[in-house]
Amino acid sequence: MKTIRTYSNLFQAQSAKATLECAGIEVFLKNENTVAVQPLYNVMLGGIELQVDESDVSWALELIGSDDGSYEIVEMICSDNRGILGFILRLGLPF
Repeated sequence: MKTIRTYSNLFQAQSAKATLECAGIEVFLKNENTVAVQPLYNVMLGGIELQVDESDVSWALELIGSDDGSYEIVEMICSDNRGILGFILRLGLPF
């Protein structure tokens, strides 16, 4: 796994993670749990590291782009998945 971005904000890190996972990229947030429990440790640890497999680095960087607007990207990429889930729930099918 290779660190492609470091976040000081837990929400931004989780938004970027969700964006990449919706695109099928395996993601790991190093220091996520520590910062969630003890936010003051964030500076000492160097932030929350967004890590992806070496083969996915360029695609992942394309998807997350700049740090701004990651929530909107998650909405755009996952919108098809929500439509499918809603359809399944309306039909009463198990998922």
